Amino acid sequence: MTQPPTPPDEPLGGALTPEPEEPSAPTPPGPADDVPPPPLPPPTGQPAFPPPPPMAGQPGAYPPPPGAYPPPPGAYPAGPGAFPPAFPPGPGGYAMSAVKPHRGALVLGLALAGILCCAPLAFVAFFLGRADLAEMDAGRMDPSGRSTTNAGRIVGIVGMGLFLLQLGYLALNWGTLFPTV
Repeated sequence: MTQPPTPPDEPLGGALTPEPEEPSAPTPPGPADDVPPPPLPPPTGQPAFPPPPPMAGQPGAYPPPPGAYPPPPGAYPAGPGAFPPAFPPGPGGYAMSAVKPHRGALVLGLALAGILCCAPLAFVAFFLGRADLAEMDAGRMDPSGRSTTNAGRIVGIVGMGLFLLQLGYLALNWGTLFPTV
């Protein structure tokens, strides 16, 4: 027994495909369109998110993990907004820094003045810059001015070189520049 061949407009299962629906006319706006949506259910009393865990040192805070180091004796008490000062206050209540401020602008200014008008200032700039870089390396001076101080030291070296060239020129040509009568 063989089945008869299916017509091309039917799928292989033998069922007819549904006819496409004809577009219906739009419904005119009525009283059902003006109805507001139903109100939201009232809150259940639970917050949307759980509260954050308490900070260390507050009641209900988590204990420190096992093997953690205990705080040093006399440690600053932990709590909200309680942070130790960066530096202990000095005389007059002002915070004192453990490092000296850098003098990079001074070194660079002296070096430029040494090149432009007063050559001995180039020597001052070089030695001051070298001392300040040594202080920065030792951690006793603010390292944020290292590049300015180093630039002043280098310009001081250039100024010293120009000064020594001028002295050499004067020494070689002294008799020509200042003849004796």
